Amino acid sequence: MPDPQEQQSVVPAEPPRVQKCWVIFTPEGDPGWYGPSEVEGAEWVEDLPLNAPAMRRVDGAWVPRPPPPPPTEAEIAARDAQREADARMCAAEAEAERERVIAYRLGPDIALRAMGKITIADLERRELEIRADVEAGN
Repeated sequence: MPDPQEQQSVVPAEPPRVQKCWVIFTPEGDPGWYGPSEVEGAEWVEDLPLNAPAMRRVDGAWVPRPPPPPPTEAEIAARDAQREADARMCAAEAEAERERVIAYRLGPDIALRAMGKITIADLERRELEIRADVEAGN
């Protein structure tokens, strides 16, 4: 059994600060590897953005990142306004599609009215029937 005095407490290493670390750049100039220690081909960078797309340690493990900041009130308001605008647009598109279906189904009756074979009252009654069918999902 190992001697308790010889055992050292294991303190997890603090993740390296993203804005100051070693970086290997891709041929396109994008940061491709980030690490806390120097490796072959790496450059020391002190102004790396905090939203770096990939962060790995020398051993290949991902560096833990803090959670993103919560959205501001302005961002929440803008998101809610966009959702409301999207909902209104979807409702308008659905209404336009219903009207298109009603007009399509009413077409033969409009032709019969143009030929004088049915009255306006018959056409209006038929429109109400078709409208009820479309609203019911038929």
